[in-house]
Amino acid sequence: MITYHSYNSLKRFDLGYLLGRAIEKSQQIVKFAIAVLFHLSNVFAEFPLKELYCHGPSFLGLEGDSLPRICARITYHGDPEFWSLNMDECQRVYDSKEVAALHVWKPILMLIWAIGVFYMVTSIFATWALRRRERLDPDIVETYQAIRMLFRQFRRAMDTP
Repeated sequence: MITYHSYNSLKRFDLGYLLGRAIEKSQQIVKFAIAVLFHLSNVFAEFPLKELYCHGPSFLGLEGDSLPRICARITYHGDPEFWSLNMDECQRVYDSKEVAALHVWKPILMLIWAIGVFYMVTSIFATWALRRRERLDPDIVETYQAIRMLFRQFRRAMDTP
């Protein structure tokens, strides 16, 4: 009797529809997670880098000068009076230089953040392992040691002239 009711209720249950909806929802979650990562990238990397480029010191940015003076310095053509008469062209020149600077500095900043996150995660795992006082899985230890060796080799390669 119970088997008959179970079979009868499962017969009305559309497993294909349920799996289709589950796949759609998982795709939406993945798209949302990727969108959040890109948005965080813009908020925490692009905006500060633009501000640093515009108002930063001379070796990183443009020291917060006015737009005509910036264009005169960037292009080595004309003076600030010339560029104040041609503000549309000046804005295009400045925007292109800003985008070029972002293409250089944003990957560097992301790499620095990724290395920092990696070290934080490894520190958390090391602390967790010390607190457990148990032997870790040998495969995890071997993987961790391999990653540490790769980073040591990377640092040595970066330190060589």
